Amino acid sequence: MRGVVRSSGLLAACFGVLAVATSSFASGLSSPKVHTDAGAVDGPRIVEIAADTPVLIQSPAGGGSRVLLSFSGLTALQGVTVFSARLEIPGIAAADPFAVELYPVTTAWTSGSVSWGSPWRAAGGDFDPTHVAYTRIAAGDGGGGPIRLNVSMAVRQMINEGAANNGFLLMPALHVGGEGAPAAGFASAVAAALAGTSEIKLVVFCR
Repeated sequence: MRGVVRSSGLLAACFGVLAVATSSFASGLSSPKVHTDAGAVDGPRIVEIAADTPVLIQSPAGGGSRVLLSFSGLTALQGVTVFSARLEIPGIAAADPFAVELYPVTTAWTSGSVSWGSPWRAAGGDFDPTHVAYTRIAAGDGGGGPIRLNVSMAVRQMINEGAANNGFLLMPALHVGGEGAPAAGFASAVAAALAGTSEIKLVVFCR
C-alpha cells in the first residue's frame, strides 16, 4: 500500500470543503469537535495517511532488526496547518516486555534498494539522535489495541517547516529501565510482523 490518504469525509476537508469528521481517533490527544455548515468548516480535521509498505532491515551479523516507515501521502497535506499527529501501529505480541523508539530518518532511501548497510553513512540507518517518540510494550500485548506514538513535532516540521520527509525508523529502545531486554523483545519475528502489516498509519489533525 502506498500513500493512501483518508479523511473523515474528504481529504479536501483540510482545505475548507464541507466534510463530516469524528474524534474517534483522538485517544491520547485532544479531541477536537468539528463544526460544519454550508460553505465553511470550522475547527481541525482528522486525516489518516497509510504507511507505504514498511521495510525490515536486519544486521547481517544478527545484531539487530529495525523497521523503516515512509509516508508519501504526507505530500497531499502541503499548505495546511498541522496541529498534532500520531503514529498508530498494530498491537505487538511478544514473549517479553520491551520498548521501542521512533527516530526521523535523515538520509533519503527507496524501498527497492535499502538495506542495513545502504544507502546509509552508518550501518543500520541514518537518523536524528533524538527520538521523537518512545513507548513500553508489555509481554503479550498484541490484543491490547493499536500502539500510539505522538509524532506531532516531526510531522509539523515536515509539513509546515520544510523538513525533509525521509520517514521514520522504528527500533528497540536503547535504555529500557527494567522493562526487559530490548534487543530480545524486538526480535526479528516481531519486526517482520510490523514490516508485513498494512495497518500502520498517521492520524493528523490539521486545518
